[in-house]
Amino acid sequence: MAKWKGFMQEVFSLARAELGRAGFKPRMHEIYTRALDADAVGWVGLNDAFDRSARVMRINPVIGVRYQPVERLVAEMCGLKFHAYVPPTVTRPLGYLTPEDTYRTWDFQEGEELHGVAASMARAITDYGLPFMTAHTAPEALAAALRERRFQVGEQAEYRIPALLYLLGRTDEAEAYLRERLAALSGADYPAADFYRAFARALLDLITRSSS
Repeated sequence: MAKWKGFMQEVFSLARAELGRAGFKPRMHEIYTRALDADAVGWVGLNDAFDRSARVMRINPVIGVRYQPVERLVAEMCGLKFHAYVPPTVTRPLGYLTPEDTYRTWDFQEGEELHGVAASMARAITDYGLPFMTAHTAPEALAAALRERRFQVGEQAEYRIPALLYLLGRTDEAEAYLRERLAALSGADYPAADFYRAFARALLDLITRSSS
């Protein structure tokens, strides 16, 4: 176990150095961010898995954009503390942004040269991940992406779509979305449904107050 931990630390140290040269700031849990404009943050998460039989550490980089006004509003409506970089607003695994458009990992083989793999991964993040980030800095582009399931993080879009519509001044659409979701949750009795209902009521109240 100690040997694997040391190997993992070596891999992440190389990745950190390469991504730092590309302008990404390391955060906790192998998350990296890069400012795109006053409101949008580029986001990279290094998902890792070990194949102990093959003695390989595989990294699947996930590319994202975090739009701070939306995340701040969602946190406020949910009664949560605003976090500076978690979660991303939209995401996509890096492999699906490459010309191959398929799942891809960068494999670090124990006992073999590692720096070249880390450099290759960082180049792919710059070549394919960064254009995705810059293409989704505008709130209108984010609104379109949030409607596509491939860019969603679980059920997070159900919070972020109406929040972004509200920020764009499309309050009728935001209200319609919230009421549709509330109707779909009618009679649902589980914590996530209760949490969403509280969020929806708070945002609907904000819409009413801002319209009056």
